[in-house]
Amino acid sequence: LRVTVAKGKRGRIVPLAPEALAAVTDWLELRPDAPHDYLFTTRAGQPMSTKDLHRMFHRTLERSGITRDGITLHKLRHTCATLLLQQGVDIATLQRLLGHVSIESTATYLHVEMDDLREAVRRHPLGASTGYRPPADSPDAI
Repeated sequence: LRVTVAKGKRGRIVPLAPEALAAVTDWLELRPDAPHDYLFTTRAGQPMSTKDLHRMFHRTLERSGITRDGITLHKLRHTCATLLLQQGVDIATLQRLLGHVSIESTATYLHVEMDDLREAVRRHPLGASTGYRPPADSPDAI
């Protein structure tokens, strides 16, 4: 998927999962005819503005019965990045997927939980080879 207009006016190409590609393909069959290649359009076939997209998202939340406060498009992006990190995707790859110039921008999206830190320490080859485990009441206990 070619993202041509994004925050910061930088474009990028983002690969799609097969399920997402199928959904986009289905949408393109239903989308109103338009003299452009924008994926998201209004009923009149005009490119959707950011405001239009947010309005559509909130209507979809209401129709789905989701009533939890604070669900936003940005939180979906954050959740996607966090899930990718938890599945082992490296931060440099996430940076490119998210379209960030600075890796520090990407790092602000990601929250590493204490369990993730403990698992990282458990997987270290030197720790695994020694079999060392601090006492359970130690502040260093994992």
